[in-house]
Amino acid sequence: MRISSCRMRCAGSAAALGCAAMVSADIIETRIVRGLDAETRATSGDQQDLDTPEPIISDDFGLFDRGHDSRARTDDERALAEVLATQETFAEPDEIRGRLFTVGVAETRGDRAEARGAGSSWVAYSFVLTEPMRFSLVGAYITRDEEEFFVDSSQISLVQTEGDGFKAIEIDDTGDFEFGGVLPRGAYEFHAQTELVVEAEGEDVGSLVSVIEFGFAMEEQRDCRADINGDGAVDADDFFAFLDLFADDDRRADINGDERIDSFDFFAYLDLFVEGCR
Repeated sequence: MRISSCRMRCAGSAAALGCAAMVSADIIETRIVRGLDAETRATSGDQQDLDTPEPIISDDFGLFDRGHDSRARTDDERALAEVLATQETFAEPDEIRGRLFTVGVAETRGDRAEARGAGSSWVAYSFVLTEPMRFSLVGAYITRDEEEFFVDSSQISLVQTEGDGFKAIEIDDTGDFEFGGVLPRGAYEFHAQTELVVEAEGEDVGSLVSVIEFGFAMEEQRDCRADINGDGAVDADDFFAFLDLFADDDRRADINGDERIDSFDFFAYLDLFVEGCR
């Protein structure tokens, strides 16, 4: 699946590693962290091979295209484990898109043969909104799990850490996904990760592939007259807020601008309410 360029004003990660940038009055305190790691272990009889490379972590905006390949093998009775974690993500203060990839292979032949492996590839952002912003999140989560001795814990999430009014998005099922709407004022964390664990022993042979592709973007909220309470969403709270204004003969209920509060304003607001914020 090809992810097109997604424009956004800024993004970041809640992790301690990161960089901060002031980019507009709407989005502040942007931070980013991304990285990958993999390790494997294979034992057979009295032999053991351990491969544990150090994680690779980047906290810079721009292109991050790296990989980790960890493999362990013993030939007495046959035990093999290999895990590859890699990613290609592009991020700058107004754009983020990427592809995360983790694959594991294991083979054990013999009563005492064991193969263990784990790998992950992740990217995360945190950001604070001083005003509501529209957002879109699109992509796909693809996995191929051939054997029960593999565990795939890949996921994508977008959560509000400070403030209220936004229902968290959490994706851990395979398939295409597409979300959009309004982010109210507050602090947020966006996180995408492919992660797998393999534990094979005895007579086990198999492989697992986990891939996540995504594009996340934000843009300024256009003027939305139906959003009476200004929380960035058009819902029942706005409708009842308008009814209060209408009953109080408040000038803000003069939707059609004829300097009178009457049924024409009521039906004009109904049209705006149905249309919502676009």
